Amino acid sequence: MFVLGAPLWLAALAVLPVIRWLHRWQAPLIEVPTGAVFLWREASGLRPGASAKRPPDPAWRLRALITALVILALADPGWEQAGGRITVWIDDTLSMLAEEDSESRLTAGLARLADALDEAPASSVILRSLTDPALALDGGDPDALRAPAWQSADAVRPSPPPAAIMQTDTSHWLVSDGADRRIADWAARAPISRSLLVGAATENASVVRLAARRNPDEPTMARVLVVVANRGEQQQLRRLQLETDGKAASSYELEMAPGEAPPLRMEIPVGTGRLSARLEPGDALPADDGLTLDMTPLHAVRARIDPVCPGDLQRALAHHPGLVTRASDGPAALQVTCGKRAAPGMPGIVLHTGATEPVTAPLLQAAVLAETAEFRLQPDWIAAAAWPDDGASNGYETLLAAGERPLLRRGPGPLVETVIDMANPALTGQPEYAALVGALVDLALGRPVLDPVALAERPAAESDIAPLALPAIASAAASATVSERRSLTSPLLAAALALLLLDGLRLQRSARETRLG
Repeated sequence: MFVLGAPLWLAALAVLPVIRWLHRWQAPLIEVPTGAVFLWREASGLRPGASAKRPPDPAWRLRALITALVILALADPGWEQAGGRITVWIDDTLSMLAEEDSESRLTAGLARLADALDEAPASSVILRSLTDPALALDGGDPDALRAPAWQSADAVRPSPPPAAIMQTDTSHWLVSDGADRRIADWAARAPISRSLLVGAATENASVVRLAARRNPDEPTMARVLVVVANRGEQQQLRRLQLETDGKAASSYELEMAPGEAPPLRMEIPVGTGRLSARLEPGDALPADDGLTLDMTPLHAVRARIDPVCPGDLQRALAHHPGLVTRASDGPAALQVTCGKRAAPGMPGIVLHTGATEPVTAPLLQAAVLAETAEFRLQPDWIAAAAWPDDGASNGYETLLAAGERPLLRRGPGPLVETVIDMANPALTGQPEYAALVGALVDLALGRPVLDPVALAERPAAESDIAPLALPAIASAAASATVSERRSLTSPLLAAALALLLLDGLRLQRSARETRLG
């Protein structure tokens, strides 16, 4: 079917009669002396300076055709035929896993999509994810129209597709429940030509945060925070069941108003491996009814300390709440050596000993050390030994220096080495001494050990399942016919350019013949 993208340009065709009219008027005649006037007896006389009105120059047809071709090109003509390309955007956020009528919204949406594609044959169908626009599946593959191809184990946030993917020569469809505000805002601006909306349930509660940290007053116990949110529109009464290492621990009755997120606090043994929190009974979205927390970051780390290390360093490590320094407690995960290299392959702290001298230059501290521990060391507290000249400093990062002299550095392994005198009374009597020891442990292990936090959470907005009003999508055209448009603008412009060159050549030849005459 022939269509025009800008039909108002056709009104400019009214200029064609003007072109014909202009070609009826020619330049005044040239006076040519003649010796026989009787030869021109039939010629009509003209007043000086007058123009001659004659039949139009035949060239007007060519120029009118050129003008008509340009006007038609501006009108953006094209040829549409059934069977165009379709790009389907699949909403695979958490809310699409909500179950209604014994199936998930994602399953229902893909089933509706399969029916719609049967009614609208297309030359190609590409299915794309709204959480990962780079993911593209062939719509002709039956597996691509099944929910497992789009289900994600974790709640993921939608990413607005880049403009480069939104091709203008493709019909864009959307399969969604309309529950995510970000998708609604994107769809209102995107060139969506058809939307398949699913879902009607509005009530949902979820566990949105599960966190634990060691009790500073009782290192064998961990303080736990559980946050449950009511993301529905009605008041809900639910039971929160806690499990430690797969065994039921405790339960709590929760009565929550719409939008409320009550926090619960409790204590459990710090040696717990896994902590799970789950709401009962289940609701429309079982995927967010529970969270599981790995408690191992709170477990104490076994450390092996070189017996020749200074007593102040040994006592500071023995009183570290995140370390176990008794040899009878099993294999070590951290080694502390003084005056010798650490065994390869194990995180370690190496204290280089020997003759020391006071530090006088200003201390320069790397940003990573400032993030590990908040303390201010003074130069007059520090005495340092010399680094061993063994060529083992390649690949090390200086974390603390006195001027250009490194005092603390981190290398591969992970390994932390220092020449600071950890037995210097000027340093051991300062509160910063314990913070420095704690920073050494954290740097060697690559994670916080003094006061670690175990955390599992999901954004509360990911648990919204109530469909939103999407007027921009609901009012979009939902024709079952998909067409592919082929533009004729370029061929028309090419033809106009060719005719224009032909007219120029004709004028050039005419001017040359006139000069020869």
